[in-house]
Amino acid sequence: CAVAVPAPADPAVAVVVAEAIGATLVEGLLVVEGTDKASAEAQLKTLGDVASAKASAAAKIASAGPLETAAFVSEGSDPEKLYAAALSVADDAVKAAHAAATKNAPAVALAA
Repeated sequence: CAVAVPAPADPAVAVVVAEAIGATLVEGLLVVEGTDKASAEAQLKTLGDVASAKASAAAKIASAGPLETAAFVSEGSDPEKLYAAALSVADDAVKAAHAAATKNAPAVALAA
């Protein structure tokens, strides 16, 4: 099962939140997969280590292949600037964005 909520508007925050909850960013959504809806929603609501998520997000951006890089550019993000922004985003901003995404938008089941 996969569930999704709208991703934060700030691309750097969105990338870090996705890493911190083990989600994938897909067309403006944070998508989490689980064995069932309840487990996916539990993962969506669990925010991991923000410092580790920032480093992981930056590493993912730095190692992006041509298709991922093209996706960043098509969404209006400069990968180099996004890399720096992901590392410098404030922990509180990540926590607030995660809380807003999971509180204000109920998870939608995308697949069962």
